[in-house]
Amino acid sequence: MSSTKPQSQDFRPPLSRITDLGNAHEGVHHWIGQRISAIALFPLGLFTLGWIKLYGGGTYASIIDSLSNPWISGLILLFISAASYHGALGIQVVIEDYVHATGWRQWFLVKTKLVMILLPIMSLFFLMKIMILGTR
Repeated sequence: MSSTKPQSQDFRPPLSRITDLGNAHEGVHHWIGQRISAIALFPLGLFTLGWIKLYGGGTYASIIDSLSNPWISGLILLFISAASYHGALGIQVVIEDYVHATGWRQWFLVKTKLVMILLPIMSLFFLMKIMILGTR
């Protein structure tokens, strides 16, 4: 006589068992978002690096005067937003692949998205303050 417990059998078809493993509709949007943000980051990154090279050694007043220009502030804000979005998508993939505990995975994903949303919002606030107040 065997002392093994009877195993519960799953009589569902294989497709039904596979569909319970997660939502397969998110991957394409995630992949497209990564590619579009990477394409946007190339010219915005070049502009930001050029701006830093031009004004990096300047005085505080010259940097503030430069950031008072709405075009420059707008492009820098776009760079920060695209970099935050791109980074959030990349970190999400790493967390989903390597954090196996569901609770910790959700905690890390929420914290990552919170930080990546707050960064552009705070940047917008500070750039608007610079544009309105100038060198005061």
